[in-house]
Amino acid sequence: MEEREEALELRDYIEIAFRRLPLMLLIFGVAMFLIVGYTLTRQKVYQAIAKVRVKTQQPGVSPSLIAPLQTIFAFPSASLDTYLQIATSRPYIEEAVKYIREQSRGEVDITVDEMENLVRRGNIKLEAPKGSEIILIRANNTSPEKAMWTVNGIAYALVYKNQEEGRKEAVATRKFIEEQLYGDTKKGEKGLYQRLLGAEEKLREFKEKEGIFSLEEDTKNKVERLANLQSDLEQTEASVNTYRASVDYLKEQLKKEGETRLAGWTLGESPTLTALRQQLVELEVKLLGLQQKYADNHPEVIATKKQIEEINGRIEKEAQKTTLQENVQPNPLRDSLLMAQVDLLKTEAKREALRRLLSELESELSHLPEKEMQFVNLQRDVQVAETLYTTLQQRLQEARIAEATTFGNVTAEEMSTLPKDPIYPRKGLNYALGFILALALAVLSAALAEYFDDAIKSPADLERRCRITPLAIIPRFEDNASRLVTLDSHRSHASEAFRTLRSSLKFAGLGKPLKTILITSPEPSEGKSTVCANLAVAFAQAGQKTLILDADLRRPRIHELFGLDRDIGLTTLLVGEASMEEVIRETAVDNLYAITCGPIPPNPAELLESERMREVLEELKQKFDIIIVDSPLVMGMADAVILSSICDGTLIVARYNSTSRSALNQAKKLMENVKANILGAILNEMDVRRARYGGYYYYYYYYYYYYEEGGERKKKRRSH
Repeated sequence: MEEREEALELRDYIEIAFRRLPLMLLIFGVAMFLIVGYTLTRQKVYQAIAKVRVKTQQPGVSPSLIAPLQTIFAFPSASLDTYLQIATSRPYIEEAVKYIREQSRGEVDITVDEMENLVRRGNIKLEAPKGSEIILIRANNTSPEKAMWTVNGIAYALVYKNQEEGRKEAVATRKFIEEQLYGDTKKGEKGLYQRLLGAEEKLREFKEKEGIFSLEEDTKNKVERLANLQSDLEQTEASVNTYRASVDYLKEQLKKEGETRLAGWTLGESPTLTALRQQLVELEVKLLGLQQKYADNHPEVIATKKQIEEINGRIEKEAQKTTLQENVQPNPLRDSLLMAQVDLLKTEAKREALRRLLSELESELSHLPEKEMQFVNLQRDVQVAETLYTTLQQRLQEARIAEATTFGNVTAEEMSTLPKDPIYPRKGLNYALGFILALALAVLSAALAEYFDDAIKSPADLERRCRITPLAIIPRFEDNASRLVTLDSHRSHASEAFRTLRSSLKFAGLGKPLKTILITSPEPSEGKSTVCANLAVAFAQAGQKTLILDADLRRPRIHELFGLDRDIGLTTLLVGEASMEEVIRETAVDNLYAITCGPIPPNPAELLESERMREVLEELKQKFDIIIVDSPLVMGMADAVILSSICDGTLIVARYNSTSRSALNQAKKLMENVKANILGAILNEMDVRRARYGGYYYYYYYYYYYYEEGGERKKKRRSH
């Protein structure tokens, strides 16, 4: 069963970060360069904001003066949603463009079509915060001047158009009252003024003809009351017509909004509403009777008015209940429609009360003689005309005041100034997010590189991921250094590493002495022959009689390292063409002997697997203290596997940042299949300077030796 790799520790992650630092810096730098370049080259966008306020009540005239006009022309004002829609319509945009051209004196060139395109693309937006009367106008543009003038132009158009509509309504109100007073000469219609003159002329002619110039005091009072009631009735009739027109108007607006159900909804008269309406009629009759006798501050008059207010309140509550029972969805126009119908109900009740009293009074006067009755009617016509004329004159003055003081219900609360800083690109945000993104990409690139890079880079890779003991770390030789560093650079860092390996192998053979040690590698060019030669020199320098046996019958190198020929060697010994004494050669190193490969045979595996090979090893064990065997690589050929089964121990050489973990694991598995004694692994040609984190990776070399010019040996702690 394959063993699982151990989880990485924090120091492993830090070591990976240091190892991949150049790649991470490259990815981080490229990413930041692109982000900064994108931010700096992207076209700047500026935003301007203007604020307008839509007031719920008309300013400029006191409520006491404008109330009569509101009674006659009681139509609801446009909602905020309506202003949001019409503000970007073509008439308003045309007005805005006209304003921009005039105020900027032609410096800002913008057309109606351009502004409409900005609206369609969402670069001009209007919004109304919930629960406020403010409309925010926002415009985004690459030109800060155009952004400012755009929102200011739309704000001006809203205010100007609203004032224009308000003036039109005030003018229409004034003209309507003037027509009621003086008539329309174009249409040939007479007004109330001509009606009053006619009534007065008829009364004068009647007095001269019949000789009746006055009435009895009681009759005179009744005629005055009759005239007042008639005047009130006519005004009430006008209010009823106004409320009906208001109801029809609201229903038409609801139809335009698609609320067909609400448009067809009416205030049904429930039994409760019918009873309340009748009570209201009776109280209005009572109030009118009391007002004929007493002043308004009389207790009975005050009490009756209070009762009427209570009945009106109950009618409104009952109307709300009726609305809820109809399951009508909430809508502001629905609420206005409800109040208009309630006001219509109240006004109709007052009209019924006036008609009743007027009928009673006319019945009392019906017993008068014919001549007196004619006089009464003529005098009543004059009084009614006078009352209406006086009332309309007062309303005409109020309408003129309203026309002169109409400012509309839309005001510019805050016009935009020239924006200084762009909203896009947001440099600070872009750089912050870019930094995070670049850092993430750098870390991701390091992680991916580490994931796909199967090369062994540390003793931890050998121990944790390959489950093999790292016995030594051989540092990379200097470029001009000899391959036999243990011989030519005795006190070098690498020489110390081989001596450490020699000591480790001595301790490994305490239980069973190691006489033959095979050195192999999973892949080519990993330095196994150099390791063999230097390890053999290290054993010889320790006073042990050492033999280095070149069993690499495919690409031998031992003879090159020691300056020997390979005319005779292991192959000639195995085939019986040379004796043991002939193939064993002395080297320049004391206690070190060598058997070269000999001529390269066509069948290396068969020779190494022969019984003669086993006999040769046994004979050599009798002659030498330690035998170092150099073999071919493991992957792709059987030579190393065969030799590992007949040697006392096997060392696997892995080259730093070159040998793959998969190849090492496969080589280890092949040798384990033949019961080879794998002593451990050697991490060769490690770049100690790049192993920045953790003395664990090269703790063998935490101290190194050096000599001063005088030759005195010192031990110095090395800083990493």
